Amino acid sequence: MQSNKLKVLFLPSWYPNRNYLSHGIFIKRHALAISRVADVITLYTCSDATIKNGLFEIQENNEGGLNEIIIYYKKVNSSIPVFSSSLKFIRFIRAYFKGYSIVLAKYGKPNIIHLNVIFNAGIFAYLISKLKNIPLVITEQWSGYFPEDGNYKGVFIPFVTRLSVNRARAVIAVSENLRDAMLSHNLKSDYYVIPNVVNTSLFKPSLDKSTVNPIKNILHVSTVNDKEKNISGMLRVVKNISLLRNDFVLNIVGDGPERLLFEKQAEEMGIKNTIVFFKGYKDAKEVAKMMGEADFYVMFSNYETFSTVIVEALAAGTPVVSTAVGVMPSIKDKNVGIMVQPKNELELEAAILKMLDEYCNYNAKDLSKFANNYFSEDKMGEQFLNIYHKVIG
Repeated sequence: MQSNKLKVLFLPSWYPNRNYLSHGIFIKRHALAISRVADVITLYTCSDATIKNGLFEIQENNEGGLNEIIIYYKKVNSSIPVFSSSLKFIRFIRAYFKGYSIVLAKYGKPNIIHLNVIFNAGIFAYLISKLKNIPLVITEQWSGYFPEDGNYKGVFIPFVTRLSVNRARAVIAVSENLRDAMLSHNLKSDYYVIPNVVNTSLFKPSLDKSTVNPIKNILHVSTVNDKEKNISGMLRVVKNISLLRNDFVLNIVGDGPERLLFEKQAEEMGIKNTIVFFKGYKDAKEVAKMMGEADFYVMFSNYETFSTVIVEALAAGTPVVSTAVGVMPSIKDKNVGIMVQPKNELELEAAILKMLDEYCNYNAKDLSKFANNYFSEDKMGEQFLNIYHKVIG
């Protein structure tokens, strides 16, 4: 790596890999954005049940100037809890040190360690930052800090989190809500808010966006789970609206273990395949096409760390109806749609009824321009670089 740019070691707890192609894709987008202004080496490790020979397999990639080192370690198959946990931890740490030795040999010592999602990569990030005296910066995406999620508990996760946050010279949250949730657990640091990156070259308005459709096309994209996304509440609202008018459909994109339950709920309500259509999993290109073709997007989540799909909808020129979660409170004054309170089904019903009549009043080009101005790779990369320079001094 021959350049005068800062060398950034990117350590994500979630990252796309050969077993889960879309896992932590929003983290990779951050890495790609930063690689425009710095030399970034991503080091990621994960277990893999397909490894037959040896304990480790190494995969190296370069994408758009982003260097990736992915270390797969053989999955531990043991029914003895203490032995299994210990062996998993040993392989996990060995994989990281094996990867770090490759980083040193090929790219030299990094100037910054950038940890993305504290648990579980925070264990190695803390160790290498402490041992090698390298400044640590954290970006957090995890929803576990929210009381509605409730997974910031026990002993080990809070211990690793506090250790990492205390070591970090800066903590970046992807939304103000997430920053406040972390502070509510007394996780004090020098905080910044930098949102997730949206692929604005993929998500853009369709050519015939101005067409008025007799049947309005409402879109929802998610992992289709009720605790976070409140799909059941959204279906109840749509059922009520269907009793008042029948000039719309709701397409639900996404898959998950609860999908069949929601399909059954919709069927019992008499709205499945008449008003509500479950489309299953779609890849990014398919989602972008559907975003561009939708008349408006609806989200009724109880909580979100950011909600990238909201900005993807805007990039596609599509107005939104959303609860006051994730990024929405910070952009509600930008004329991007209608905001409602979580779990308030009467508010959601009123907002959808209003949007069914007024979605044409939103200018697709203006919505897309807003997303490009605030959430593109170019904008995000410079924000991260400014924090790196502050940290290094």
